[in-house]
Amino acid sequence: MGATAEVTMNPEEQALIDQLGDVIAPQVPGWWPLAVGWWVLLALVLGMLIGLFFIVRNFKNKQRKDRWRKEALIDHQRISNNLASRSDTDINQSTDLAELSVLMRRVALALLPRERVAAMTDDDWLETLDVIGNTREYSHGVGQWLCRGPYRRSQYFDPRELGNLLELTETTIKQAQPVHQAHQEERAVAAL
Repeated sequence: MGATAEVTMNPEEQALIDQLGDVIAPQVPGWWPLAVGWWVLLALVLGMLIGLFFIVRNFKNKQRKDRWRKEALIDHQRISNNLASRSDTDINQSTDLAELSVLMRRVALALLPRERVAAMTDDDWLETLDVIGNTREYSHGVGQWLCRGPYRRSQYFDPRELGNLLELTETTIKQAQPVHQAHQEERAVAAL
């Protein structure tokens, strides 16, 4: 009852069994080459990083390009405050108008080539400001004070006209965009 039968093998069978080795478990796959899903994920992450780089770079470039506008608005506010604090007979109003004219020249230099701005005087200068400000108020309105006001030391400056001039220049600074040569020439021809 409980006897175990012993199996006997012939020598050929025993030789074949001796040739058998242990069961070898498969190797764990390596991390390289990556599966397709990993390549897709890597491409998405890389694309997002490149996109983020360009967004940050464009934002910094825009800030750098508009730095002149912030500085000009600060100077404009200082000049406005100076003009507001002066009396109607104060000869320093002419000095403030000269500073305002210099400020508007700096605005033009931020938008146009230096060679063009440096050569402009009187009516050419006012027409250029008309183009920059997209208005006719510089050459045909209160903007004329920028060319004529600084040289009239004893002239009475109407506070309303000064206010209109300051409003015009502030609007121009806030809205000014680079002007192309062709656009300015078209405006000059249209003015004739």
